[in-house]
Amino acid sequence: MHEMALSQSLVDLIEGERRAHDFARVRRIRVTLGAFSNVEPEALRFGFEVASRGTVAENAELLLDLTPARAWCIPCGESMTLSRQGEGCPRCGRHQLMPESGDEMRLTELEIA
Repeated sequence: MHEMALSQSLVDLIEGERRAHDFARVRRIRVTLGAFSNVEPEALRFGFEVASRGTVAENAELLLDLTPARAWCIPCGESMTLSRQGEGCPRCGRHQLMPESGDEMRLTELEIA
């Protein structure tokens, strides 16, 4: 489960921000997950709950913004938006797609106290 490692990295990032900006605790964290990020949201939530114990992020609300991905179909040249990996081209049905965006996992907001 790579979500546990991602959760620990997220907590490490938050702890680095705490050292840089000297705050007492985190109330809310917002993370953007692209449809091609290969991150299972519920596994990330669980991993974050475990990894944040004893840190400034313990009991913080974790908000996940799931964003669609963009891909380009090699056979027909269509550019499209996809909500999850494994979808075929809506125009031709093929799965020979070149991802353009949507593989990100980004900390976008940190509400502190």
